Formats: sequence, structure tokens, C-alpha cells
Amino acid sequence: TAICCAIQTEKPHQATARQAMLPTGTLALLPLADITDDDKVNPQHWQSIVWTLPRNQALALIEEDDRFIADKLAAASHYELGAIHQIESIASFPLTAQQAKSYVADNLVLIGDAAHGVHPLAGQGLNLGMLDVKVLCEQLAHDFTRSGGTLWGSNQTLRSYERLRRPHNSLMMHSFSALNWLFAGSLAQMRPIQQIRSEGMYRVGKTKPLMRLFAKQASGV
Repeated sequence: TAICCAIQTEKPHQATARQAMLPTGTLALLPLADITDDDKVNPQHWQSIVWTLPRNQALALIEEDDRFIADKLAAASHYELGAIHQIESIASFPLTAQQAKSYVADNLVLIGDAAHGVHPLAGQGLNLGMLDVKVLCEQLAHDFTRSGGTLWGSNQTLRSYERLRRPHNSLMMHSFSALNWLFAGSLAQMRPIQQIRSEGMYRVGKTKPLMRLFAKQASGV
């Protein structure tokens, strides 16, 4: 289960997203824009939080008062940005990895979270949704042009979009779950897993073709 909220931290976030892999799950701190006049006077202190916890822990924590949750969150982040001065819009939602059996039907297309739910890891769910939009627009425009401006959104066109996106989304969904298992949770704290993970990350980091491949897969370019 993920706990989400907005927090105002003691130190500025410096327009940097942060993500920590903890024994209890992944903690992400994502910078927010400065909207109010007060924020603009003292900028870069508000962030959005996605804090993954075992379900029982999350449901118990969400029942506590705001100050208690803020202090627990600051401690979980190892005070990376100091104390938390304010916390707002606290909510929780269950995490599931799932994908629709079909993305399309007559005059219907699923994109983004409507088509696939993935672990909230490094903002990749948003990337997948944007790639859905990109490919769908390309397919619609291609078939519209090829038909001389008479064909728009036929089942054949929509199925082409599904064939292009569903396998890639499935691969990425399972990859995110594997990465979360490898870096966060109780098993990830076992010494053999840590050693294998560290050695694997070191080897990947030293192999530029692999780094480019992973970057390409993550960005979809």
C-alpha cells in the first residue's frame, strides 16, 4: 500500500527527485512547483510523496495524526531534507501490478493507468502512459492519411496500437516489479541478495551498451 501526501521540508529540494529503497518498500520524494506567493518567496520546499509500506503498517499509520506521520516520514527519509514542517492531503491506495486483457473495443481505447497499473517506480508509469498516447496518435494519423482522409479509428487501426504497446508495457510492468523486489523489502536486505545486486549494478554501470539499452527501454525513444 502506498501513502501519498504533500510535504514542506526544512531544506530545499533543488528541483531533484529522490527515491530510497527501504526494507519496508520504496520511498519517493518528488519536487512540486512553487504556486503561492509565500512559496515563491521561499522556493523549492514542497514535495509530493509516494511511500510504499506493507499494507498493515500503512493502514495503521494513516490513522495517526498528521504530526506523527510527518515525523515518521522524516525519519524514514533519514532527514535527507531535514524536518518536515507541514504535511497535507494524506491518502493511501493499494498497489497492484495489472494489465487489461485487451486495450481496445468498438470505439474504445485504453491508455495509461486505465490500461496498465505498475509499481510507482521512478515515474515510469507516467512514461508508459505518454508512450501510449504517442503511439496511438501516430497510428490514427497514419491510417487517416493512408485512407485519403476517410478512415478514422477503425478496429484495425486500434488493434495496431494494441499490438505495439501491450507487449512493451507487459515487459516493463514485470521489470518494475522485479526491480522493486531486488532493491526493497525484507528479501532485498539479505546479504547474498545485496552482494548479487551490487555486483550486477557495478557490471551494468561499466557496460555502456547495456546502459544505453536500459535507458532506451525506460524512455521509449
